[in-house]
Amino acid sequence: MPRFAYNKNQLTENLQKQLKDAELKFVTAGSHSFNALENDGILDLMQIAIEIGAQMGKVNIHDIFYGRKTIRNEAINKFNHFSTTIRQILEEPIKNHCVAATCDMWSDDYVKRSYLDFSVFWATQEYKLSHCLLRCKHFTEDNKTGINIWQEIRSIFESFNLSFGDTPVVTDQGSNMVAAFNITQEARFPCMAHRCNTTLETAWSRTDTKHPTFAMFNLAVRELRKYVNQTTGIQEKLPKTLKGGGGTRPWRCYFNIHDSLNTSYEKLNIILRERQEQHRLFNIDPVLLNEIVQLMNPFSMVFDKLEAANQPTFQNVVPSYYRMINDVQPKSNDHKIIIDLKSEIRYSLDEKYLSSILQLHWIGTYLDPSFKSFFFVSDRLYLETQKTEKSR
Repeated sequence: MPRFAYNKNQLTENLQKQLKDAELKFVTAGSHSFNALENDGILDLMQIAIEIGAQMGKVNIHDIFYGRKTIRNEAINKFNHFSTTIRQILEEPIKNHCVAATCDMWSDDYVKRSYLDFSVFWATQEYKLSHCLLRCKHFTEDNKTGINIWQEIRSIFESFNLSFGDTPVVTDQGSNMVAAFNITQEARFPCMAHRCNTTLETAWSRTDTKHPTFAMFNLAVRELRKYVNQTTGIQEKLPKTLKGGGGTRPWRCYFNIHDSLNTSYEKLNIILRERQEQHRLFNIDPVLLNEIVQLMNPFSMVFDKLEAANQPTFQNVVPSYYRMINDVQPKSNDHKIIIDLKSEIRYSLDEKYLSSILQLHWIGTYLDPSFKSFFFVSDRLYLETQKTEKSR
C-alpha cells in the first residue's frame, strides 16, 4: 500500500483543499517533481514547521524561515565539522595501515554529467569495517585527463592525511584512471565487479556479431523497451515494469532487463495485440528469453559478493571466477545461442577476469577459513602453483 494512502479525515475539507493547492504550487511553480512531495526531507521540514506552530502558535513563515545564504553557510559549517571528525576517526586506522579506498569516474543517469568520487574504507581494532565518501566532484569532459584526476586525488590525500604509497585504491580499468595512479605508482587494484561486467559485455557483443538471430533478438528487446517507456498505459499494467539499462551499475542490466520482460511477456502479448502492435514480439523468442534469465541470474549473486560495502569482498574474487565458470558450462538441452554465449563468457572470463586476479586475491581467499582449502579449484596443478607463489 502506498505510504500516503491513509485517511485524511483529520483535516477539514477546506484545509485539505488548501494543502493540496499548496503542494501543487510547490511542484508547478518551483519546477519540482511529484516525487519530491514524498521525499523524507520535505516531510521532515513540514513536520518541524508543525511542531514550531504547536509550541509558538500561529506565526508568519517569512519571520522564521531561513534563506539560501544562511542554509548555504550552515552546509559549509556542517561539512567542515564532518571533515574534522573524519580526520580524527582516520588517524588510528592510518597509523595501523588499515585504510583502503575506492575511486570512480561515473556519469549520472539524466544529465550525463561526469563525477569523480573517492571513498575510504577502514577497519577498527574490533575488526569492524566502515566506509565514508570523502569527495564527489564534477569533471567536465575535457578535464578527465590522468593528470587532472591525480591532482584531485592528491588533494584528497593531503586533506585527510592519507598515506601516499600505503593506501591501496580500487578503480576500474579506465585509461585515464590507470594513468592517474601510474604517475606516482600508487597501489591500484582492479574493481572486479567492473571486470565481471566487461566479461559479460564482451561475450554479449561477440555473440551478437556472430548470430544474426541474436542480434535481431537484442534489437527487438531494445525497441520494445523504448516503445513501452514512451507509450502511456502499458507499464502500470505489467506484473513487473520493464527495466532499462543499469545506469551507474550496468552489470545488473543483463539480468534485470530480461527478467522483467520474461515476467511480463504474456501480459505484453495481450496488450500489444489489443493495440495492433504484436509484431514487436516477433523476434523475441520466449524460450531464448527464459534461458537468458536463467543464465544471468547467478551473475547477480556474484555481483553482490564483489561490490558489498559493509563487509570484505577481497576473498570472494577467486571463488567467484570458479563459480561463474561452473555456471556457464554447456548443457545438452541449451538453446544453440545460449551454447555460444556460454562459450564466449568462458573465453572472456579468462581474458578479462582471470587475467586481473592478483596474488593478493589468492592470499585473501586463503585467509578466509571457509575458502582455505580451495575446494572450488578443479585444476590442482594450477592450485599448487598459486600455493607456491603465496609461500614466497
